Amino acid sequence: MSTPPVKERLQKILARAGYATSRRKAEDLLMEGVVTLNGKIAKVGDSAEFGKDSIKVRGKLLHTLAEPLYYAFYKPKEMIAALSDPENRPTIGPIINSQENQRLFPVERLDFMSDGLILVTNDGAFQERMQKKSQKVPRVYHVKVRGHVDAEKLKRLEKGAKLEDQFIKPKVVRQHEELNQKSIIEIVFLGVAGGFDLKAYFEFKGFLVERVTRVGIGHLNLGSMRPGELRALAPTQIEALFDQPELLFKKIEHETLQILEKGRDPRGLKPPPREFTGTGPKGKAAPLKLPTPNGSGGGKRPTSAKAGSAKPVARKGAGSRMPALFEGAKKSPAGKSARGAFSSGNERSRDERTSAPSSLPQGAASRFKVKLRSR
Repeated sequence: MSTPPVKERLQKILARAGYATSRRKAEDLLMEGVVTLNGKIAKVGDSAEFGKDSIKVRGKLLHTLAEPLYYAFYKPKEMIAALSDPENRPTIGPIINSQENQRLFPVERLDFMSDGLILVTNDGAFQERMQKKSQKVPRVYHVKVRGHVDAEKLKRLEKGAKLEDQFIKPKVVRQHEELNQKSIIEIVFLGVAGGFDLKAYFEFKGFLVERVTRVGIGHLNLGSMRPGELRALAPTQIEALFDQPELLFKKIEHETLQILEKGRDPRGLKPPPREFTGTGPKGKAAPLKLPTPNGSGGGKRPTSAKAGSAKPVARKGAGSRMPALFEGAKKSPAGKSARGAFSSGNERSRDERTSAPSSLPQGAASRFKVKLRSR
């Protein structure tokens, strides 16, 4: 019993041959009337058996189907991820199709001002498959923002937001690197392709964004690639995008366990300064830093001076309103200290204070001076 001839829609054949980036683009070619099937103008919906039927595009016969090619491409910043642009902005077309008879096209978009990983191919069926199953393929971005981040700011990003009539919520948010006055945040989205403005998402959450870079699609990543560079991919790597989408999350989980084993924050945050943690090394209580008499932080807890010494002691709440008191000073019945009798600048001078009244005997005057000096 002979097998019936295998026929396919012309849209699929044209996409596999590299004449269209998708079946929809192939339909556009058919509607333009530039495709013929066995000498007649082909229509949308026609089927053919490749290798037996004569299929021509603009008079050129399709001899063989192109071998499927897959590449990872590092799209530079300020470049359109397309083969043409109505505004005449630079596109990736001349870079990815620099070789003769090579018809590569991007699988998905990436913002004009963003750089990073995109996939390019000559397989229209692969592009259509990516569009249908994008909900299962995670994308990883590194976003450089001004300032340093904390747990509260990361939670703000985790809550998601509605952007361009689409609710966007990341699966993973963590700090990738802390710079001098900036931070790099790693954020992972599942089911969101390159058609949304990630910078607008961060700005909506109150961040000042300097750069957005897509560093991964599924288990594929940029690695050591440079802007404008192509890297060939094996068909097995492409199949793993759909068959093993959990590879990326297993990698993140493994990295998180390693970070936890080192006693660090799994979100990449640094611990706060020691005086704010309440614990010291090996679980011991950290020393509490008290303000010094001049109002600045730090220093040890002040201790009371010995009786009879003239060493000043800081009193709680005194601050700049009250000078340092002497330990030997005592309260008078009126509620004033003994020193209060000569603390005012409007009263007697120091020489008068240290001299005895004229009515006292000479010995009593000497004893009076000694008592004052010993205080």
